[in-house]
Amino acid sequence: MREVQELASMSITRRRALTLVIIVMALSACCLSSVDASVMQTSGESTSLNPIFCELCSFQPLPRFRRRRCSTARRYRDEPAPAVDSNETVENTNTGYRDDSELKDPIADWKPPPPHVVHQTMEERIKPLRRLTSPVFFSTNSQTCRRVRGLGQVPSRHPLLIVGNHQLGGLDIWLIVPELIEQRGIFVRGLGHPVIFQDAQAHLNGGPTFLPDSATAGKEGTFGLYQKFGAVMSSPRNLYRLLESGGPEAILHFPGGAREAYHGRKEAHELFWPTRLDFVRMAAKFNATIVPLAGVGAADSVYFVADPENMLELPFGLGDAVSNSFLTVRQAARYDEQGKDFIRPPPFILPKILPARHYFLFGKAFETTKVDSRDREACRKLYQDVKKELECGLKDLLRARQRDPYQGSFTRFVYEQVTGKQAPTFSVKEFNVD
Repeated sequence: MREVQELASMSITRRRALTLVIIVMALSACCLSSVDASVMQTSGESTSLNPIFCELCSFQPLPRFRRRRCSTARRYRDEPAPAVDSNETVENTNTGYRDDSELKDPIADWKPPPPHVVHQTMEERIKPLRRLTSPVFFSTNSQTCRRVRGLGQVPSRHPLLIVGNHQLGGLDIWLIVPELIEQRGIFVRGLGHPVIFQDAQAHLNGGPTFLPDSATAGKEGTFGLYQKFGAVMSSPRNLYRLLESGGPEAILHFPGGAREAYHGRKEAHELFWPTRLDFVRMAAKFNATIVPLAGVGAADSVYFVADPENMLELPFGLGDAVSNSFLTVRQAARYDEQGKDFIRPPPFILPKILPARHYFLFGKAFETTKVDSRDREACRKLYQDVKKELECGLKDLLRARQRDPYQGSFTRFVYEQVTGKQAPTFSVKEFNVD
């Protein structure tokens, strides 16, 4: 509240300058597609396992919450969210789908959207983005470690935890989730940045918001779309409960979070994971399967004008204005960075005429059935193995895409416009060099 008052007390000139900077940054981050790329999915790490999620690194310290014992599964579960009026939700009696974001329990009550909603979203939101980025997906056979085109080797066991690198601006989520739905029929429960949910509530209350109105306004905005497809606010409790539920949906987790999505020009393919092991320990507790996911392409679609650190050094007081504007998102700091200011604005970027082609590789799956969640050494080894597999995937993608005859945006765009088909890419043999 204090930070909001400080921002409101700024002079009109500084507020106008700040508004101009924020608009320019938002436009540069969003213009790669019609969707709001500034909305990111991210989550953090934890510090203890008693239970595993009690002090999980998240965007803000969680208050202690009560637990009740589940009589059927003999597991601890959080108290459900406060109930809302049943008249506020509209439920399809055939599918159980609720068309309103105000669910009594966003984890337990959520149902996948019906086919017509999925089809409409694909046509209006996803296909335009695919035409620009022409994404290519590969997956890995966990037994032979051979890569194949498509997602046929992504395991269907539950719970399934997909762990990836977070690309610039969070654009990757709009390509990953639809592909899993179309190719494998797997819906994805994502962990959304708390600012998205806080802004949505502030928008409903008529208060000041951090994100553009298009990101928070109504069911058709980015926030409504995220919740419609199963996203929940990133918190230790929610990640724990998603794994505990063991549902047929996959869980998408970006350990690098906002730090990774707001990287600088020389950090495009680096992982900024915390040293905490708890997403692995949580997965082990519920015998989840972990699948690393490497993705490249977003950082190659823009020109970097200024790195995040340089945004805070702008002259004429603009740097201070940018810093003050990000005081409201300090809760994005991971738990292992508590006590430090997390003021990291997005880089100042300009989009290229056509974005680069995007490539994704689902790596070898890691089973946790034989890993004791209380064995820190075993969890540390698994954590390093998962991270190494993802890093190898990034290197292999960067190497293999050099052999893609349609890596260039212009030639790919012309080919696809003329033929009406996706342009070919490199041979999968580039991945499977012994």
